[in-house]
Amino acid sequence: MKLYFTARENLGSRLIRWATNGDVSHVAIGFGGAVFHSTEHGFMHQDFKSFSDQFKIVKALKHEIPDEEAAIAFTAMLPRQASYDYSAFAFFAWCVFKYRFLAIPLPTQNLWNTRGYLCTEMAGVASDVSELMGYGKILDDKIDLAITSPIELFYLLLENKNIRVVKCS
Repeated sequence: MKLYFTARENLGSRLIRWATNGDVSHVAIGFGGAVFHSTEHGFMHQDFKSFSDQFKIVKALKHEIPDEEAAIAFTAMLPRQASYDYSAFAFFAWCVFKYRFLAIPLPTQNLWNTRGYLCTEMAGVASDVSELMGYGKILDDKIDLAITSPIELFYLLLENKNIRVVKCS
């Protein structure tokens, strides 16, 4: 399983990178040639080629769980109609701009989180898959991924001994 941290040149991506002081604005989960992520269009499943044509992969992490079995477990654990969480994103955006302009620390919980998914929340599903397959959680359940920026998620994942940085490809 790979976790891809990406950036685009559109306004939204630039604003997220600026507001979070990061070089990435999006995260996706890859299993072999399949990539799963959540965008404003909802839950997306793409082949790696079409994903990498749309998103510039800036950083990549690898977890040594078997791709085929993990992909099946990952898709089984997601709700059938996983949608984008617009209200959680609005709260996240509000908080990061308060942080950037007023130096108000980010909260530890997203108060507007709903049943939808932000891209960072997909890493929570990947963590559950890792545990289900006997590899242990890759993230602490206490972390609210709906208020975690993609760059913050990258550094949180690096704390796990089963995760390693790999060449972006």
